[in-house]
Amino acid sequence: MGGLTKTIFRREILSQKRRVCAHEYEKRNRLFAENARTLLDRLDASVLHVYLPIVRNREPDTFPLLQHYYRQGATVVVTRTLFDKAEMLHFQYNDQLVLENNSFGIPEPVTGEPANLDLVTAVLVPLLAADKMGNRVGYGKGYYDRMLHLLPAGARRIGCSLSPLFDCFPFVEPHDFRMDFCITPFEITECL
Repeated sequence: MGGLTKTIFRREILSQKRRVCAHEYEKRNRLFAENARTLLDRLDASVLHVYLPIVRNREPDTFPLLQHYYRQGATVVVTRTLFDKAEMLHFQYNDQLVLENNSFGIPEPVTGEPANLDLVTAVLVPLLAADKMGNRVGYGKGYYDRMLHLLPAGARRIGCSLSPLFDCFPFVEPHDFRMDFCITPFEITECL
């Protein structure tokens, strides 16, 4: 990665992700979902915070996981982002929850029952890329870094990507939250 800055790296990774064809995207999502269920079942995540995917950015599709764990009786939490205030609102998922895409193509709840972040046992975190130590590169606005500070200390932070993990990032910043685990279609990695 040599002289790459985090901004240039982020732009290149996003461009690569957007070029993944539909067939490959579906295949990777199937494998990702299998790995995610293996880990989440092992962790016994009873209150699961799930991001909703930006499909055009080829983020892992979390809807099958969200629906599976909701049907299994877990409390599932989803978010709506208030971009003008740089914060996220958190809602309990249910079958009646109405979702609409925001201007960035992120499905979000219109209204709903507020969720208590103090009860979250595991959180699925979107990422553009991650390394094997759990260092994450997101979109650069810090929404998830700020939200992760609000979770209980024991909540498992799980990075989600459809691309392989990098060995090591040279641009880790003090405010960056490391993931406890990373899930890709290729592996489940416990980050040490």
